[in-house]
Amino acid sequence: MLRPPALRPQLFKHLKMTSQIDQSQADVALENFPASPESLSRQDIEARNGTPESISKGSDFGSYARVNRGSGLSDSGIESHNLTAPINRVRIYRRATKGAIINSIADLGCGLGFTSAALAEVFQTTEVTGYEISRDACEFAARNWPQLKFVAEPVIPDSSLPEKYDLVLAQEFYPFTRTTSQLIHEQYAKTLAASLQPQGIALITLTEGSPESILSNLGALGPLLKEAGFKMVVFSLPFDRVYSLLPIYFLAKVASNILGFLLRKPRYMAIKITRIN
Repeated sequence: MLRPPALRPQLFKHLKMTSQIDQSQADVALENFPASPESLSRQDIEARNGTPESISKGSDFGSYARVNRGSGLSDSGIESHNLTAPINRVRIYRRATKGAIINSIADLGCGLGFTSAALAEVFQTTEVTGYEISRDACEFAARNWPQLKFVAEPVIPDSSLPEKYDLVLAQEFYPFTRTTSQLIHEQYAKTLAASLQPQGIALITLTEGSPESILSNLGALGPLLKEAGFKMVVFSLPFDRVYSLLPIYFLAKVASNILGFLLRKPRYMAIKITRIN
């Protein structure tokens, strides 16, 4: 497992655990988290060691293993729980980061690499690194997009990535979408912020309405980030389909909000973290 470089002592000093009790609470929260690096590593091993008959289509790791062994996307089940045609979504990300100079991108939880490839196309850079704990997913991605970099390692909480990036994308990233633990959200938010270039952007995107997500802890995270020199902005994004038909960002947002209200469809949300100038 990669051991990331230590944070500068002054970075997030207010979030550093100040007592053994606090550190113990953080350890317990992570140990009990179903999507902890250790838990996901076990799921990856089980999928890689499974037979074609035993590998489940209902999990990301099972679908990754099936695809990597030659199954088509439709046969693997991946399309039911992963975004495999992300070009419009990534165009929305480009518009949401308008004005920023972005040459290097980290795609956390990149899966099979479809979003990483779309990021490279839309942002016109080959400096895209996909981080994904599934070795099957990274093998598939590396074969299909050899010009990009894929790292089959977990993203470690309360640390930093091995490199600094202009954009760190956490799209439906498990630590932000599968727990209400404020401690886990704090630790992974620290990882994102510590991995940014001076003018970098961390973009967390997820579907609204999940009972277990970082959206439940925004009130606490905002002040903590501010004390550390970062600001957080929360906003909705247009639906992919709406933006493809109405590629004017503001109008697509308005139309998506109206459609979401009428159809009772959860909005797609973004949390943007940047340094305070």
